[in-house]
Amino acid sequence: MVNQSNNRNQKAVETKKRIFDATKALVDTHGIEGVNIRRIARKADISIGTFYRYYSSKDEVIYDMLIYISEKFLADIRGKLKGETYSEKIYDFLICDLRFKSRYIKLYKDILRRILQNKKTDYKFSDYLFSDKNKGYELLRELVTAAREADELVTNINTDNICVTFQAISWGLTDLESIDDDFDLVGYSSRISQTLLSLISPTFKKIPKELFTLEPEKEF
Repeated sequence: MVNQSNNRNQKAVETKKRIFDATKALVDTHGIEGVNIRRIARKADISIGTFYRYYSSKDEVIYDMLIYISEKFLADIRGKLKGETYSEKIYDFLICDLRFKSRYIKLYKDILRRILQNKKTDYKFSDYLFSDKNKGYELLRELVTAAREADELVTNINTDNICVTFQAISWGLTDLESIDDDFDLVGYSSRISQTLLSLISPTFKKIPKELFTLEPEKEF
């Protein structure tokens, strides 16, 4: 009985991964609007009925993917930011965040446009951006809170507003990269991040070199 249960659990994990992989591949090629459940099922080599055992809609898969991706990002960088001060760690985080987003550029671009167009969906993607389900945002909030407690910030702007500003810039730059192949995402974000951090943190110094490099992209 235990082995049967383990086998079922393993099969469920494998099936969800196939749905994830199929959805990502389709979004990369067709964008979110060009993807439907029939296409996902065909790409994942499962029946539509099997799809509905795990998800009620395409948007539920996308939402689940966002959470999974943010957890991957957190696991990739937590404890590896090398700045000596918290404000330097924030800078390091912002660059890594953008590099990570660039791996899923089509997905993030389409999510952002859905939010801006206020498209009706059962899943509020805008709520995800600034919630604890977004593990990247959660870590950024921890860093900004720590910088404030260490007296590294000299601003009356509250922590949430600082984090929202940085995340909004991050998503906006990601959208620019998606429409301009020559756009220097890291270089541009580095200059903006340094400028903003210099305004709110007297301990922040311009970074002469890269502090941290993401691990090579692993299988989704």
